[in-house]
Amino acid sequence: MTVSRLRVADPELEEAYSAATDEARIVAARETARAAVRLSGVNDAAVLAALDKGSSTDVAAVVEGLDQRYFQLEEEEGRSVQSLRLFSQARAAAAVQFVQSGKPAESLYEAICSTGNPQLLRMVAFGFLRGAAV
Repeated sequence: MTVSRLRVADPELEEAYSAATDEARIVAARETARAAVRLSGVNDAAVLAALDKGSSTDVAAVVEGLDQRYFQLEEEEGRSVQSLRLFSQARAAAAVQFVQSGKPAESLYEAICSTGNPQLLRMVAFGFLRGAAV
């Protein structure tokens, strides 16, 4: 049996996810990804279009580029405010990518990992998973 990354990172959220309808899972993932994008400061046109217009533009290249910049900066300078910002943006963009690819659990995982304090994003996810949008 494979244990999901969401279950490992947040068992309570995974439990709510498992109990939700498919529609609630998709909406929760999309809206939690949207909140992660806003909080992290992602301003890439492809990512924003994927969220706002349902664009089918693949954001994988954006995620890859942010991850590469993050790894390079950490290698050159160590952990810094800028490297953590890039990490956060890469995780938020990855959350959008997983929404696009129909993997809402992975999207929720990436979204909550996009911040050092995931409580706000958890509230968003729980609200949509339980049918009470926040």
